[in-house]
Amino acid sequence: MAGLILVVDPVAATRIVMKAKLSAAFYDVEMARSLADAQQAAKAQPPDLVLISEGLPDADLAAACAALRKQPETRDVAILCLVEKAINARHLEPLRAGADDVAARPLSDAALFARLRAALRDQTARRDLAVRLLPSASMSATEIAWDAEPQGAVGIVSLRPGRALAWQAAFAVTRSARVEILDPGTILARSDRSEQHDVYVIDGDLGRHGDGLAMLSDLRARSRSPMAATLVVAPESDDTFTARAFDLGAGAVLDVATDSEAMAVRIQALLRRKRQADRLRAALDEGLALAMTDPLTGLMNRRHAFDRLAQLRGSYTCMIDIDHFKSINDRFGHAAGDDVLKSVAAALRRAQPDAPVMARIGGEEFLVVLDAATPAAALEKAEGLRRAAGGINAAPNHGVTVSIGVAQAMPGEAVDTLLARADAGLYRAKHNGRNRVLFAEAHPA
Repeated sequence: MAGLILVVDPVAATRIVMKAKLSAAFYDVEMARSLADAQQAAKAQPPDLVLISEGLPDADLAAACAALRKQPETRDVAILCLVEKAINARHLEPLRAGADDVAARPLSDAALFARLRAALRDQTARRDLAVRLLPSASMSATEIAWDAEPQGAVGIVSLRPGRALAWQAAFAVTRSARVEILDPGTILARSDRSEQHDVYVIDGDLGRHGDGLAMLSDLRARSRSPMAATLVVAPESDDTFTARAFDLGAGAVLDVATDSEAMAVRIQALLRRKRQADRLRAALDEGLALAMTDPLTGLMNRRHAFDRLAQLRGSYTCMIDIDHFKSINDRFGHAAGDDVLKSVAAALRRAQPDAPVMARIGGEEFLVVLDAATPAAALEKAEGLRRAAGGINAAPNHGVTVSIGVAQAMPGEAVDTLLARADAGLYRAKHNGRNRVLFAEAHPA
């Protein structure tokens, strides 16, 4: 887990005490007394987390958070704010400006370190996703509109109708989210394909003290809900409960006495981070898809197709080649040739939409794997591919045809051997006049 914490506090004694605590817990610590010092320290060594206190000589907390969010080195790091005494409306401004959490002193070591662990855990997960992306994609995915009013889906999990309705009404007024009140007794029984929520607000007291933590743990274990953010409402001011909630995966923990506006602002902060993580995952998925896809036709590329082919048994492999493709490029230009390739790919898709493998593996060569019960059935499907591609014109009065070689995968046969046999069938089809389908070897009727 990452562990460089930048402590920003105007009081030297407080900075020293905090550094001693964090160092004893094996965190690396840098210190700053002002926003300017913090910005300079971040340039020298970007932190994993900023722990910042109010009372800075050159900026209030909200302005400091906004400035750190504009600085490249701290643009997407976790920011935790510490304020004196109870949190009031003024302390919501840092959250709106980009802080991840605001906590009031005095704060026990257990509650502080639980917050730090949770923030650093999320930070590490985001960076693990970001480092797998190209720099340009990573920068785009991590950009957050910190001052925007995000919309999202929030599920309230509570057995107290009055409390749940009050939270729902508060969110509706602030337009911070679309809110649904959920039945704790049925939420875990929902199908993975049912509507998921961006944030779950979990009442810490679901019948018995602490039952909300069990619900939090169950939600985090579900196959899709781990991607959601969670806010747990503690039954009372209880540092032990707070620490347990953060360590079980809560994104935020609030006292039950927290007013609705403060809760809505916390929801907004959680939604921002949730969207950032979603964008990172989407960018990574897109990158993986591109690595497996032929950019011109959108079919599988050669490498991915061959990897998939090695996993299939008893299927029929078709090698497909566009007849006289060079003459199309020579007569009508490479742009027309590209259009033919795309049109053939689309025709093959329409003819066999459920084919387990469909790829462009060379300039004008395609590979399609067919599921068929018999050689005769495979031959019929391959003929369907040939007819589909034959309906394409490279230019007016210049139709396209394809030749196809088919081979059935044999038990224990290497992929290279299977492809060589299918290619032999393709060669025979070309040699025998093109625009036809031939098996690589004799087969039973």
